[in-house]
Amino acid sequence: MRNHFIENIEYKNFKGFKELKIKNLERINLISGKNNIGKTSFMEGLELYLSSKSIYDVLSNMNKMIRRRQYTSRQSSIDFEFDIIYQNNSTLEISSQNNILKIDYFDEFIKKRDTESRMIEYIDVASVANQNLFGEEDLIVTHEPALKINLFGEERVVPLERISERIGLARRSAEAKSNINYVSSSTIDEKEIAIHYGRLIDLNKEKYLDESLSLFDENIIALKQKVTERDVVLKLQLKNRETPILLSSLGEGINRYIAILCAIWASKDGYLFIDEIENGIHYTNYKKLWKIIFEASKMANCQIFTTSHSKECIEAFNEININNDGIYLEFYKNQKNNLISVKERDNEQLDYALTHNREVRGE
Repeated sequence: MRNHFIENIEYKNFKGFKELKIKNLERINLISGKNNIGKTSFMEGLELYLSSKSIYDVLSNMNKMIRRRQYTSRQSSIDFEFDIIYQNNSTLEISSQNNILKIDYFDEFIKKRDTESRMIEYIDVASVANQNLFGEEDLIVTHEPALKINLFGEERVVPLERISERIGLARRSAEAKSNINYVSSSTIDEKEIAIHYGRLIDLNKEKYLDESLSLFDENIIALKQKVTERDVVLKLQLKNRETPILLSSLGEGINRYIAILCAIWASKDGYLFIDEIENGIHYTNYKKLWKIIFEASKMANCQIFTTSHSKECIEAFNEININNDGIYLEFYKNQKNNLISVKERDNEQLDYALTHNREVRGE
């Protein structure tokens, strides 16, 4: 059932990581540490790696990843900054089980036009020199940045401007059906929840969702969808209420709880990334949340990666993780080399740290 789960990952020169290795990933992976230590970056690297099955996917996924951080609705014209390679390096690698995604950055590249087809090929300068191609009339040196992407042996040089284009956004409907999904730290758009709920309906899991909602809040009977001419509206059927009420009227906590549950089933046989899982959810509900996540992820065969700043949330996670279906990853700054490192803790190790007042959040 879980043969698609990724068990280990290695980063070289990806964002804030000069080098990072994690060997024992599990079905549920909880990540914590200080602010700006690389928790979200770690998940972004995994998402990029796992979502990319072709060079085109790499381009589309980098576009989506960078725009998610750099662009807002008010900043649609902001300059696109390629910022995913560590400091002054020019090469990054993400690898697992000997499968490697490698990206090289160049300040210039070569355009080569095929004399018969008139198609343009992009080549890095070093390859042109090695093949003694300089001097050919159909070669044009372009003093603009480019990337050479090598994905599992497939290789291609691409001008950097191609990534800053809105490529891949036309595939939004196809991506919505993907079993690799990302729940951001902010309030989730109801359109996105509705798309994931549609996947849950396809799997005939509405009853399971409703039962899970009643565990979270005993006044909730069911989630309902109302289709209008322009949109899909989500409503909740409550006890002692004749008509359903808008989901948005119950606040961020229930919105996030529903978003996470729907996203788990939308990620059946795949992967789900959740940034700051505790946002909007009262600490008294953390244990309920983790219980449902462990149960639903097992049923959906979904591997989950999530971050948290909350000690109460970490404690609740470990109370539920008695069978070690999950692992706790503590990101911290290594004082010897000033690099980001990680401590992997199973249930027993984390319990000892928590009960003996040890540092568990990268302090």
